[in-house]
Formats: sequence, structure tokens, C-alpha cells
Amino acid sequence: MIFEWKDQYVIALGATFGVTDWLVVRAGFNHGNNPVPDRTASATPFVIENHVTVGFSLYPGGWDIDVAYVYGLPQRVRTSPESSFAYEEHALAIGVGYSF
Repeated sequence: MIFEWKDQYVIALGATFGVTDWLVVRAGFNHGNNPVPDRTASATPFVIENHVTVGFSLYPGGWDIDVAYVYGLPQRVRTSPESSFAYEEHALAIGVGYSF
């Protein structure tokens, strides 16, 4: 199958704020144009153009606990004059580490 994807640009903005020595919070937004032409589109997260992200890190003792959430805003793609689909994304990432 030939997807005929085109080049994509992505613009991202984010901020990190150290609340205490053991807590850091983060937030961001990114926009990337849809690289999938309508005529070859399928239900894939690549069609989502806008994402909002939030997260935090905890540093109790030697631990490093990271939590992040990504929300891909709903995106509607028309695959033909009479057919379209909508797609949105939710992703949660959790990481745990320990330094000794």
C-alpha cells in the first residue's frame, strides 16, 4: 500500500515549573499538520494535529517518579465526499526509577 504521506511540520510550546525540591510540574501544547492525504487516510493517530500535555515528576529520597498525560484533540478526516471519521487520542505514561 502506498500512503503518499507528505512532509510534516511541528510547533511545540511547553513550560516546566519546579514547585519544590521534590516536585516538578509540566504543561505543553503542540501542533503538527496532518501528513496523511485524505485519499489514503485511515484511522491512525498520525492524523491528529493538536496535542495538549501535562505531567509531573516526584523526587522523594532516591526515587524518580514521572507521570505524563497526552490528549490529542479530536480530528475529523474526510476520506471521500460521503465518508469521514473522527479520531482523538489519550495516552498516559508512568516511569519509576531509583538512584543508589
